[in-house]
Amino acid sequence: MFPLRGRVLAHWHVVVEDAAVGDTPARWQCLGTVLMELPADIVAQWAPGGSVIEYVTPTQSRITLGAWSWAGIAGLLATFDADITIIEPDELKDACRTLALRYQKASK
Repeated sequence: MFPLRGRVLAHWHVVVEDAAVGDTPARWQCLGTVLMELPADIVAQWAPGGSVIEYVTPTQSRITLGAWSWAGIAGLLATFDADITIIEPDELKDACRTLALRYQKASK
């Protein structure tokens, strides 16, 4: 078996390994996209089923994922422990802001 790296690993994981993960996001009532400061192969390894991961640079990826709520997506993104930039929608930005305030209160 040959080692898989970078774009190849991300593509293999997203398209081949998990039929629930691919080039079309799963159907959820809430769907958001972020730019994540992690390589696509790392994101692909841990992304929930139904997510779409795109290679951007060797250290960045774009992930589109869904959940039953905006807070659910914000929570899933937090599990990656990486810097993100929200691309869309504004509801996801609001949910991340709310979650950040909630965690800030909890840390006091």
